[in-house]
Amino acid sequence: MLTLSGEYNGKEIDTHINTNDLALGQILENQEIGTLALDASADIFFNNGKISSVQFDGKVPLFEFRKYPYQNIVMNANYSNGTVDGQFSIDDPYVVLSATARTSLTSAVKHIDADIDLGYLAPKQLGLSDKWNDGIFSMHANANLHGSNIDDLLGTLHVSNLRMLGGNVKPEGMPEDFMMNDIRFSSSMENSERTISLAADNMKLLLKGSFTPSQLKNTVIGLVKSELPSLPGIEHETVSSGNIIVDGHISSTEWLRKLLGVDINL
Repeated sequence: MLTLSGEYNGKEIDTHINTNDLALGQILENQEIGTLALDASADIFFNNGKISSVQFDGKVPLFEFRKYPYQNIVMNANYSNGTVDGQFSIDDPYVVLSATARTSLTSAVKHIDADIDLGYLAPKQLGLSDKWNDGIFSMHANANLHGSNIDDLLGTLHVSNLRMLGGNVKPEGMPEDFMMNDIRFSSSMENSERTISLAADNMKLLLKGSFTPSQLKNTVIGLVKSELPSLPGIEHETVSSGNIIVDGHISSTEWLRKLLGVDINL
């Protein structure tokens, strides 16, 4: 059953929605989505006939996705002067995550500040992926990015304490642990020249020149293919890759083996 109520006093609309068994998947015609339970309220404030701010608070006791019943989801968001601040958390037996984010809706160039703390993630138990068998993941991430699309994206992304416990990409192998303490990505522009850098515990990569990020896939694949021609599963299309200077090194391939199942010895 779905209940919806609201009040308007000339300056503010107070709304409330509650449901314990909404068949959301049937409504959206999506077989991966099941039942939704939701208890949420939204307060919409007006100034001179226009929306000036919105406050949303919601609890999701149940959300079924790929036949797994996610539990204990909390969402809060505030809109004011074109800026949205949001918080999201989930405390489930197989995923524990909290996140905060801020973004602007008024500018053509979007800006997002986000902080994510992933305390526990079991992809296999959630029905998301069995690539790592019973592996458990955790990490912390912070992003400060702006742009209107992938090709003018600028800013930084920092991932720390990335861990996999008891994972295994090969069915016949033994469970393994993996840890990467620090991953830093940045994209910047100066005098029409783009610089993209990626630095992690055992690797560094710097790309500099006149190019767009959408061209990078074939550039990187072509570079890997030229250095490791026997590596399986790599196809390279011949397309324009811009003018790029690439500088980098990898001192350990442990992450390739444990996360991707690619065995390469340096």
